[in-house]
Amino acid sequence: MMRRSGSSSCLLKPRAVLSEQEEPGEKLSVTMVNNNPLPSYSTERFYMLSEIEQNASSVLYLCDHDCDGTAETAAESDVDDCHFPSYLLLYILWKPDMTASPRALTEGIIQKSVKQLKSLTDAKNRNIYLVVETIATKQRNPKNFVSLAEKQNEKENLYNYQVGVAEELARCITQNKALRDDLQGLSVGISDHVRAAPGLEACMDAINFGIRQRRKGNCDLKSSIGIIARSTDDLTGLDPSQETDAAQGVLQSLTCCEWNGNGNLLTFAKRAHVRWCESNKVELKEERSKRKVVRLRRRQVNEIDQDFTVWDAIAISVIFFSIGTWLYLRMVTSSEVRLEGIFRGIEKLFAIDRKEAHEQDDQL
Repeated sequence: MMRRSGSSSCLLKPRAVLSEQEEPGEKLSVTMVNNNPLPSYSTERFYMLSEIEQNASSVLYLCDHDCDGTAETAAESDVDDCHFPSYLLLYILWKPDMTASPRALTEGIIQKSVKQLKSLTDAKNRNIYLVVETIATKQRNPKNFVSLAEKQNEKENLYNYQVGVAEELARCITQNKALRDDLQGLSVGISDHVRAAPGLEACMDAINFGIRQRRKGNCDLKSSIGIIARSTDDLTGLDPSQETDAAQGVLQSLTCCEWNGNGNLLTFAKRAHVRWCESNKVELKEERSKRKVVRLRRRQVNEIDQDFTVWDAIAISVIFFSIGTWLYLRMVTSSEVRLEGIFRGIEKLFAIDRKEAHEQDDQL
């Protein structure tokens, strides 16, 4: 397992190289774990839900499709006409009243949800990406923070502990061969505020990928990605007041885990967009970065022209006047020196002529 945080990375061996579900001669692949810190302000939850509702292929809930976990029962149920997209984001909210163990969560809720989702979808067109939302709370942390003097240190320690729990969850999921084969990646949203949802925001960004191209032409505006949660409470969050405003001063990050060369959530969204282009017979156009350096230089020149005022003209005039005065005085001073030298030369010539005239008179 490759753990990467910021600019540092290290290669870690799995705790269990072979499990009961793995065959002895099977070759393991490298797993990448990356923790990306996010800004200290959150996005409004109901805005994200509105974007997901408008642009997602479908918004589904596992509680509406309860069955015994077999494909035959799912096919005979009353909800068999429901359309499941080929690309699905399985969103699970890790509530404080759930188990505190990442392994228990993996072997319990996560594995059960994936199994139920497999029974409702076609194996040929099944692409599942798991997103887990977790909140740093004291109930889940076994350490005692009463002795800490500052609340900020307590807050940061709770958050750092939850980052470690997210990495442990990624380890447990990648060691489970069934989940490793059924899932194409994992993203864990970590925050210390009930109004922050970095995992849900990552789902919104994945669904909105390629939205500019989808809006052009007479094509389906919906993404090929759908989102499915265990219940509606997972999407609405844990805020009892249901406050619509965003939160500030939040500690939040997104821990991404990728394996088998599947990439991260952005790569998952790109594959879904390629499928959308194929189904709508649209040529795939990749967004290219524009040359912003030239535009910035032109804007700087325009700003200089607009900010040129009368005081700038007066200052420039004073500078030119000072330079002209200095040159004039230099020229005048040099000309006076030259004239004085000429006069002295003439006086010397007259003095020589007078001396010669006196000598001639003396001889006579």
